[in-house]
Amino acid sequence: MSRRSGWLEKWSKGRMVSMVEASYRRVGVKKTPRKKLFKKEVVAPNEDLYYILDKKVRLGELSLTGGSVFSPKELVEVELQVSQYQVRMRLLGKILKVTTFVELKRPVFRGEIHFSAVNKEDFDHLVALDDERKKREAEWATRGQSSPLKETHKVTFKRS
Repeated sequence: MSRRSGWLEKWSKGRMVSMVEASYRRVGVKKTPRKKLFKKEVVAPNEDLYYILDKKVRLGELSLTGGSVFSPKELVEVELQVSQYQVRMRLLGKILKVTTFVELKRPVFRGEIHFSAVNKEDFDHLVALDDERKKREAEWATRGQSSPLKETHKVTFKRS
């Protein structure tokens, strides 16, 4: 499936608070009969790709806006750039509700999205970079120097 570009928007009380450029792709899910799930020899080859996000963590009212049609209950993988470390982060989300509007004489589709998982490889890489940054800051603090790195963004997710 091809990647498309769009915008991830955060809304609060009916107003857009922030907007980030993102790319996304549709994720196909193979449905298997329940009987196959209970066989011991059947193991999903990609079962360790994502960390499931805690259901209690609410990321806010988020929507994905793009030029392609979304359908409710569709799964999409959204890729964001984490500018502090110049790395990508892929999140798996489900489209809940879709609205359409016209902008510059072209139809634009906005899907309310709920993220349920984060890519393990991207998350572990980001955590390692953050741990390395904290270690360097601790070394500078023991030498009595101030850190040359400015902490402007924080990314926090809870592992389950």
